Amino acid sequence: MAVKKGVYEITNNEGAICYVDTATQGKKTYGPTWAKICESSQSHRVLEAVIDRLQYRSMNGEPDKSRPTGFVVKINNEVEAFLPGQLSSCNDYIIDNVGERIAVMVDSFDPLSLSLVMREIRVADEGFDIDMVNEAL
Repeated sequence: MAVKKGVYEITNNEGAICYVDTATQGKKTYGPTWAKICESSQSHRVLEAVIDRLQYRSMNGEPDKSRPTGFVVKINNEVEAFLPGQLSSCNDYIIDNVGERIAVMVDSFDPLSLSLVMREIRVADEGFDIDMVNEAL
């Protein structure tokens, strides 16, 4: 629910109520991509994302390249989010999924840290129309 046009009330995982301003230029959350992310967080709207790269566990501050945990995805080629392997259909890390277009929803969003965790929504057709996916839900 938008509190006022472009400002969304989001409750993070710790129960803190936060206001995300997508309407004011200069804000880190400015723009239509952040508005769509807020709408997905509130009403489970499906978003389009592209797998950008693997995400690895870290050991002593260094990535452990033998232990991927999921993917970094980009929403509208702007905002990076984490897609855990267990919330993805692409959890065979031997296959190169970089560049693959997928449908996702916000699983958790912390407006204080801008931490985004996504959940993949499986669609039958690679050439899916995101508007049609949202209509079907």
